[in-house]
Amino acid sequence: MVSTANRPRPQRPPREAEDPSGFSERVVYTRRIAKVVKGGRRLRFNALVVVGDSMGNVGAGMGKALVIPDAVRKGNAIARREMVKIPIKGSTIPHEITVKVGASIVVLKPAPEGTGIIAAGAMRAILELGGVRDVVGKSLGSRNPINTVQATLEALRRLRNPHEEVAKRMAAKAQMQAQASRPQGRQQRSGAGGRPMPRPGQRPMPQQRPPAAPEGQSPQGQRPQAPQEGQPAAQPQRPMQPPAAQPQQQPVPVAPPQETIAPSPAATPQAEPPPQVAQQPAQPPQVAQQPAQPPEATPPQTPEPTTPAAE
Repeated sequence: MVSTANRPRPQRPPREAEDPSGFSERVVYTRRIAKVVKGGRRLRFNALVVVGDSMGNVGAGMGKALVIPDAVRKGNAIARREMVKIPIKGSTIPHEITVKVGASIVVLKPAPEGTGIIAAGAMRAILELGGVRDVVGKSLGSRNPINTVQATLEALRRLRNPHEEVAKRMAAKAQMQAQASRPQGRQQRSGAGGRPMPRPGQRPMPQQRPPAAPEGQSPQGQRPQAPQEGQPAAQPQRPMQPPAAQPQQQPVPVAPPQETIAPSPAATPQAEPPPQVAQQPAQPPQVAQQPAQPPEATPPQTPEPTTPAAE
C-alpha cells in the first residue's frame, strides 16, 4: 500500500506571473462560451486578465480563443495597450470617487496608512497591481466581474492630483489676467494670407474667398487657357478709361427785378366800347317745290273674239 502522505502534489500554474519588463499578470475570470451552429456547438473560452507594475500603471483586457492559454495571451496584449496611470498620494488615492458602468457601481475612498486594501474579487486585483496599498472599496449593484473591472478602471482614470489641478488653474487664470491687462493696439497679429490671428478664447474669422474673375480674364496666379481647335481666340479686353472731365458751367448773372408803378384810374383813358350789332334770327333755307305730275292713263283692254268650233 502506497502512503499518500509522501506523494508529491501536482504543480499548479501560478495565477500571477511576472515578466522581465516588470509587469505582473493575473487572471481574474475565465468562462466557457458556446456558439450554436447548424452542425452543433462551437466551444470557446474567454479570459479576463489584469496587468500592472505596482508603480501606478494598471490595465485589463479580455481575450478569446479556442483554449485558455491562447485567451490569456490575447488578454495580456490587450491590457498592455490600455494602461491607466493612477495618481497615488503616499500609499492611497487622493480623493473619494464613485463611478457607475452598466449596472455596476464602484466606490473608492482613501484610507490612512496601515489600513490595507479592503476590497475583494476583481477590484482587489486591480488595486494591488496598480500599487495602491491603503484604500477602501465597495461594489454595489451588479457583481459581474467584467463590469466591476471596467468600473474600477474608469474610477482610477478619473482621479486627479489636487496640487496639480490647482497649479493648472492658477496658471490659466494668470494668463487670462495678463491678456486682459495688455493694451490692445490697432495693429493686430497677422497670420497666413494677411488674416488677423484670433486671440485666445476668440472664435477664428471665416476665410474669405477671392472674387471670381470676369469673363475673358484669368484669375490671379493662373495662366490663361489656350483656345480650343475650331474656336476663335478671345480678344484681350481693353482697360476701361475713366470718363473725361466735363468743364464746369459758370452761372449766368440774373438782373434784379424792377419795380413797376401801377397808373391811377383817373389818368388812364377809358377805351370806348365796340358798337353793338343787332342780331337777326336765322331763317331756314328755302327749298323749291316742284308741281306734282298726274299719273299716266292706261288704255282699256278689249276682249279677244272667239271663233266658232267647226261642226
